[in-house]
Amino acid sequence: MQLFGMAGFAEGVWAQMIGELWLGTIIVAVLTLTALVRRSIRFGTAALVVDVVVALLYFPWMAFFAASNDDTDWQSLLSAWRTAATAWVGVSIAAGGVTLGLVGLNSRRREHLDTEPNQTLHVTRHTI
Repeated sequence: MQLFGMAGFAEGVWAQMIGELWLGTIIVAVLTLTALVRRSIRFGTAALVVDVVVALLYFPWMAFFAASNDDTDWQSLLSAWRTAATAWVGVSIAAGGVTLGLVGLNSRRREHLDTEPNQTLHVTRHTI
């Protein structure tokens, strides 16, 4: 589908919205990948915050409820919108999974550190 060079202002606005949805999805994906590589809960949380902002700005779930008609411009826009929305859903699930995994990993690490005896502070006293 050719998004740019379409006739009409409305198609141009839709094309811009779809492009911005892709950009937001890519930003969330990069933040999620960074969180996974660096094992950083902060990057994971940032990914989820950006994901919520993208969701509130572009309502990507509405792409799955939009009705198709005989207009070829609308059919191609709807196809592009559904593709971008599907990518957003996949990246959102990945962002949530990675962040929850990092939170679980961090809590297990803390649990392990709390139950493990501290080897550096062992002091023995000998009385003579």
